[in-house]
Amino acid sequence: MESEAFMQNARFPKGDDGRAILERMRESHTPVTTWTLELMDPKPDETILDIGCGGGRALRRLSEIVTEGSLYGVDYAETAVESSKEENAEAVAAGKMTILQGSVSDLPFADDTFDKIFSIESYYFWPDLVNDLKEIRRVLKPGGRVYIAADTHGREGLSEETQYYIRILDMTNLSFSEFEQVLKEAGYRNVTVHGLEGTDCICGEGTK
Repeated sequence: MESEAFMQNARFPKGDDGRAILERMRESHTPVTTWTLELMDPKPDETILDIGCGGGRALRRLSEIVTEGSLYGVDYAETAVESSKEENAEAVAAGKMTILQGSVSDLPFADDTFDKIFSIESYYFWPDLVNDLKEIRRVLKPGGRVYIAADTHGREGLSEETQYYIRILDMTNLSFSEFEQVLKEAGYRNVTVHGLEGTDCICGEGTK
């Protein structure tokens, strides 16, 4: 298992080690990213936000689908913002994509901006989950959808390695029922919590 000092870059990527973690995430998050994008079913003309955009690979994949709309990414780590901009340099230069440094707790967007908002492997670290989900709801358009995904969820029998990372990174790791509860508490309608067969992946979905 990786050292605690190195793995803290999963929580807040910084410097060379942070870039190394982001590069690893671009590959390791491929299965949960593919699944989340399938659940989202993005349309060419939608306005979509990625919270905790990390290395920017999900946004890059989305840019091949969202050809007429607008894409946004936000991350609270400067190293992640830089990395995501580099990954999507062409789309950013063309004005199709905007990537900003900011917090899920105080999103730098107006009310009712986005058709869809998603986050992959990020909610673990949010400071106030229910209120942060309310903040996401604020910037969704009426009828907009949120998708919060991760590649593990709270259950009995998690591997020792997974439990180690949850412990050293102080990760929130919700069960299916807990995920449903926090989405409803944050004011979402039509809440569904999806699981990907054969994996521990989870995705909470709700409507504003």
